[in-house]
Amino acid sequence: NGSNSGHVRIYRWSGDDWTQIGSDLDGLAPGDGFGWALALSDDGSTIAVSTRYSDQLGNVRIFRWNGSTWAQLGNSIRAPTLSSSHSSISLSSNGNAVAIGEWNIDSMNGLQSGITRVFVFDGAVWTQLGQTLGGEAKGDNFGWSVDLSENGNVLVVGAHSANMGTGYVKVFGYVLNEWVPLGDDIAGESTSDLFGQAVSISADGQKVAVGGLQNDGSGIDAGHVRVYEWVSIVPTSSPAPSQQPSVLSSESPTNMPSGIASMGSCMNSLGDCFFSGMPCCDFDTTTGEALVCNVFYCMATAATTTTTSVPY
Repeated sequence: NGSNSGHVRIYRWSGDDWTQIGSDLDGLAPGDGFGWALALSDDGSTIAVSTRYSDQLGNVRIFRWNGSTWAQLGNSIRAPTLSSSHSSISLSSNGNAVAIGEWNIDSMNGLQSGITRVFVFDGAVWTQLGQTLGGEAKGDNFGWSVDLSENGNVLVVGAHSANMGTGYVKVFGYVLNEWVPLGDDIAGESTSDLFGQAVSISADGQKVAVGGLQNDGSGIDAGHVRVYEWVSIVPTSSPAPSQQPSVLSSESPTNMPSGIASMGSCMNSLGDCFFSGMPCCDFDTTTGEALVCNVFYCMATAATTTTTSVPY
């Protein structure tokens, strides 16, 4: 549908190869940038896709597989202001709730403080669930990363640019028609950590993994991941999340150019295992091969890593 309209393809593993399911999903107009961010439901039957530049607003469209084609589910969810960016999206397990992070939205708290909204599908249209959540200050980029629990009632949001790049993460529970903070903000250690660049939450909402892209704990810009466990599911008591005993750091920063790495994390449903990717580990400037991924297992008493890295 024109230059830079974008498209998305969905594939299923058949046992020995990846086979496309249905036809391509395409942007509607030139320059849409359809496919900027994606999210799949647990069973893979529902996909959310962001269009970054549609009508200078951007929007999110959700599709569901009906057995023969990908049909759009309800209305497109449009950004609230011009020049918005749907930088992150997350679906609940059944695909009937979607969280949308719009990191560069200007709000009463300042330019690009960012917002996050959650919508639910009522069978016909997508309607907002609870209030709009916003960043605390100018340039926070709140909503750069988001993730929903299995039932869509617990939400984690990253603001990696806050406080000169220290970054923070907020966790919310949906109670009595509003999003209630669960504990205090979880903050990065120092400036330029970019803590909250990536977030992931377990199915029950009890554990959260957070990537600090440029943390210097094991070398300059080596990055790390921290895992937190909620000590009570009752929001009114507001206990602080407790950090798992270990900090998961990336490998040696050798050959890791400053400012290029982008750590991402994804936690399994039980919260006892997660996957973390570290671009630029063993970075090859001539071939562009820039990704090495490690799998980390969070045990009951400590967090350990597997010994095998998987090059991309």
